[in-house]
Amino acid sequence: MVSFDSSPDTTVYLPNVEVETLERYTVGGYHPTVIGDTFHGRYEVAHKLGFDQQSQKYVAFNERKILRLLSNNPNSHPGRRFVPRLLDEFAIDGPNGRHLCLVQDVNACSVTISKEWSSNNMFPVETARSIAPQLITGASYLHSRGVGSVIPSHPFAADIWTLGVSLYEPLGERVLFETFSCDRDDILADIINTLGLPPQRWWDAWANRGISRIYTPAWRPLEQGIWDMGRGETPETCERDVEGGEPKELLALFRGMLAWEPEERWTAEEVVRSEYMVKWARPAWKRQIKRQGGVCKCEAD
Repeated sequence: MVSFDSSPDTTVYLPNVEVETLERYTVGGYHPTVIGDTFHGRYEVAHKLGFDQQSQKYVAFNERKILRLLSNNPNSHPGRRFVPRLLDEFAIDGPNGRHLCLVQDVNACSVTISKEWSSNNMFPVETARSIAPQLITGASYLHSRGVGSVIPSHPFAADIWTLGVSLYEPLGERVLFETFSCDRDDILADIINTLGLPPQRWWDAWANRGISRIYTPAWRPLEQGIWDMGRGETPETCERDVEGGEPKELLALFRGMLAWEPEERWTAEEVVRSEYMVKWARPAWKRQIKRQGGVCKCEAD
């Protein structure tokens, strides 16, 4: 006799960290999509690139408004090529409601994933340098069109801070701020350890401040992080205090972008005109484009 187990199935779905939860496929949530589906009579789903935890309705409509502004602009700014284009937009109706679809060019892989392919978790020097002007010029274009951060008081200054933090990653072997803690005091301590003490009024307002919190465990000050990048054409220009050397210009760039006071941070145009951009980043980008047989439109007409 064959016996069957009639006990209920207790299998629990435990999503991978890179996969959305099934519970989001409900009314008001995600639209069920499979490879091969066709939308709007012309777009066939060929691959799943990922998912976004922040794909809320208000974000999508705000993104559409910004993309329309940027895509309908005949501006010849060299940074325009680094901003996603809005190729098409449409809405679909499904079991979970109406969904706005924005069609853009396919993005390349992330900086983090690309660096993981390297044996030392760093880009080649020339590659790292050529990434910098693309990020900086793209941000300059956004600001030239009046597009900035959602922070109301200092939208452009907040962007420059974010740009500085983002720029550090392709240039170095680690991220700028390394704490994995979700504790705000630990995050602030990490930033202070890297950049130095904040303005006195900010320091006094920090209820849980303390030297032991800042220097335990030991993180790296900004100067050390730039030194660890190992930049320079010759042993002499690798020295961090050599006038005109790449490390010195990098330090000036990051100090300008990561100033504590928003009013003291460089503007996007000041970053574009920085010594690091002029002497190191933009020439590397031009050389890369030339090697690929293209024409580098690195500067505004």
